Amino acid sequence: MIIGLFKDAIGWFVNLAEVGIVIAAVLLIGLLVGRTGFWILSRFLRKLGGPPALDPYELEPEELAGVKVVSIRPDEDAPPSKLEA
Repeated sequence: MIIGLFKDAIGWFVNLAEVGIVIAAVLLIGLLVGRTGFWILSRFLRKLGGPPALDPYELEPEELAGVKVVSIRPDEDAPPSKLEA
């Protein structure tokens, strides 16, 4: 009787472990399918969107040669502004 109780308890834990393994496998397969789908979707949308727009902050130094730079810091010799006084 006691041995049968232990067999039932061990069988219950084995069944529980099997169910956990099956659930983990299904979730892993779903994760792989989902990531693959989003990877394919992103590639498709990237090709559909055309070439990427140029970012003005990623210009080459030759392209920046004619750009005027404005300083936001006042010169040391400049008179103090009304906001500083």
